[in-house]
Amino acid sequence: MAVLVRSPITEAPDVLAAEEAGRLRTYRADLSDFQSLRDALQELARKEPSIDVLFNNAAVGPGELLFSAQSRELCFEVNTVVPYVLTRALAPNVANSELKRVVHTSSNALLYVKSFEPKRLAHPTGKFRPLLGAYASSKLALSLWTQALADELSTQGISSVSACPGPNKTPLTASAGMPWPLGLVARFLFKPPRVGAGRIHSAALGSPGVPNGSFLIKGQVTPLPFAHSAQAVLDEVHGIYQREFTVNDSGREAGRVHAR
Repeated sequence: MAVLVRSPITEAPDVLAAEEAGRLRTYRADLSDFQSLRDALQELARKEPSIDVLFNNAAVGPGELLFSAQSRELCFEVNTVVPYVLTRALAPNVANSELKRVVHTSSNALLYVKSFEPKRLAHPTGKFRPLLGAYASSKLALSLWTQALADELSTQGISSVSACPGPNKTPLTASAGMPWPLGLVARFLFKPPRVGAGRIHSAALGSPGVPNGSFLIKGQVTPLPFAHSAQAVLDEVHGIYQREFTVNDSGREAGRVHAR
């Protein structure tokens, strides 16, 4: 197993044992900084030529308006754009495996998005709303481009879905981005992280009859709001990927990640 993380992972004995035995390999990057991410992906793609399942699990939900190193709103950058970058960059490695699966961790918060304009996600205007604003919109955008990209990935034999892990007690649900009433509820009613991890793992295993690109809640295919915007979101994130991650200002390849 290989993981790409920003911070050092837990020093639990079983984790340390897995690292020492080579069963767990850790790569480090600031996911909100394309230069840091590019460097890590170059190394990861070289050392991990075959990836059975690519889990895009990282997410942020700050309590205030923050921007990435590329000057885009942080939720949109980390929760929407970076999973696209990882999927594109590592697709050859996934296609070179047996399972050929991509799973994105999304959120049922997307069901509460009331207005959605793909062109404004990078630079939102008006009052900043953490959970049901920037965070929910970023997860909706993630699931929408997952749906729009599914057919193209399938030509490489890759299947993909986005899935909600449900309400779990994580650093994110304990952060300033959670409205205080919901934060109070989370302390007593939210499930331990292993429950959400189980749902994401189940999504990775796949189920008969689940269409490629689906959004899953408790294993059930759930329609996405603003589905008509899926292609527009895909165009937006793909444009960012092409302009900023694979080609520099002179038009030469700068950051394309080669799998082999």
